[in-house]
Amino acid sequence: GPYKSIEGSPWIRGAVIKLAALDQQKNDISLTSFISEIKMTPGWTEIEGLPMQIKMAELNQMMRREEYKQVLRSADELMKGQNDPELLARLHLIKGNALFAMNDYEDALKVYLRVPVFYGNQAVYVPAAKLAVARCFKRMNRPEYAAMQLDKQCDVYLEEVITEYPYSVEAKEAMAELPKHKRDAILAKGSIEEQAAKRAEVTSQIEIDQSEIGGGGGDDSDDDYSSHSSSGGDSDYVSDDSDDE
Repeated sequence: GPYKSIEGSPWIRGAVIKLAALDQQKNDISLTSFISEIKMTPGWTEIEGLPMQIKMAELNQMMRREEYKQVLRSADELMKGQNDPELLARLHLIKGNALFAMNDYEDALKVYLRVPVFYGNQAVYVPAAKLAVARCFKRMNRPEYAAMQLDKQCDVYLEEVITEYPYSVEAKEAMAELPKHKRDAILAKGSIEEQAAKRAEVTSQIEIDQSEIGGGGGDDSDDDYSSHSSSGGDSDYVSDDSDDE
């Protein structure tokens, strides 16, 4: 309507949210139409981050259209002079995905590795990059690379995704791709760690209880503590529980 055509209108700021939603939904028909609508709105270039957000949405569209060579050219162009680590991590992932889709696993591997090495604080993108590295190693596991034991390196990266980012979507995918005996070992280790954490919690509670019993001051509190400890009361009961764990 006419309201959005007024320069400085709040409409254009709200459009940022809709743009991100359409891109995430991969609704390319609506996304293309909406980008055109934004570009016809006065002042859209002045909204901080919006021009780059549109370029990233268009880059994602190229990926979905399988225009991989164009993706590589556009990603390299967007990286020039860029110092935003979050954006650079995203661009490297997209570029790596394009190379992977073109079966260029060696070059894809090099691009993916830049994410944890140079943008390791971008926790949203690192697990995806490490999972992609593992998949590159898996695809490269051919006779000419036998000496490099790429299958083992693949498992190392899968295990890192699982242990370092256990609540990520990528961790679930990595667990499914890990050999069964290694998957079972990780699950067993997690069980042991959970048990240790429970024992530590019980021990800590015992120390707190004993401190409260002995911290009242005076002879009466000492007598109470001695009788409590020697009677096999609550303290022994909690200890028995911790042993059962």
